Amino acid sequence: MTIKLGRNDKCHCGSEKKYKKCCQASDQDSSREIKEEFMSKQDFKLALENRLAKRLENQSFDEMTVGGSKLRFDMAMAIDGYPFEIPKGANKADYERLLTTEEYISGRYDEEIDAVFDLAAAS
Repeated sequence: MTIKLGRNDKCHCGSEKKYKKCCQASDQDSSREIKEEFMSKQDFKLALENRLAKRLENQSFDEMTVGGSKLRFDMAMAIDGYPFEIPKGANKADYERLLTTEEYISGRYDEEIDAVFDLAAAS
């Protein structure tokens, strides 16, 4: 999927700044098409929900989040390079990153992560 950015659109880098105040100068041409780098929010949320269901088969929500910590949930479920050791018998694919650190920091998926966390915490 490609999108065409105008000067006043939000920047494609995820900074929440206007394109003209962020990456326009380095992109050379403000009307060029920029490849969408992120997966859709709907696809991310579905992947996160599926990952949570698999993780909850082997451990409780409290164990996974160390007592309900939102940051621990984010780390365990979405961010690259965590956990550092995959539990014995676990499928390695279930522990591969959903987001790079940069994608996570961008805040693009915050609403989806919060919705899945709140649902799991309420269960």
